[in-house]
Amino acid sequence: MISVLLTASLASGAPAPEPPNEVYRALAQRHDPGCEVVEANAADPVTALLEMTEREMPPWVPIRAAACLATRHTDAVRPQLEAWVTQPHTKGLMLTVVGLLDAMPSEHAHELAELAMTRGSDPAAARLRILRADDPALRAIAEVSP
Repeated sequence: MISVLLTASLASGAPAPEPPNEVYRALAQRHDPGCEVVEANAADPVTALLEMTEREMPPWVPIRAAACLATRHTDAVRPQLEAWVTQPHTKGLMLTVVGLLDAMPSEHAHELAELAMTRGSDPAAARLRILRADDPALRAIAEVSP
């Protein structure tokens, strides 16, 4: 199958598709194996997980990758988290990040909640998730933001 794709790709001038790697295989499983298992398959987990957030199929691959990044590598991926909560084409990632605010360091969580509420692509959806946070300070952000 891969040789057929490679031949077709070379004939069309398009780059050959990359075969799935171990991180992708772990994330694509029907049942979530957990971040520890996924990251054990990568020499550089942050880079590998960021690459997975750009995958489209199956849809849970980027969501699971974003969840691992948001909860385990918050400092390293802060710019990406900010982009995900503000860009319209990353609504699924925004919902994931906002839903995991309680699992992040509080200084990042509060700033991301504020950003999602003030400059986010879907403040109403963000508000609903933030209102379910365990942290009262996070809920307060959603209650006072316009």
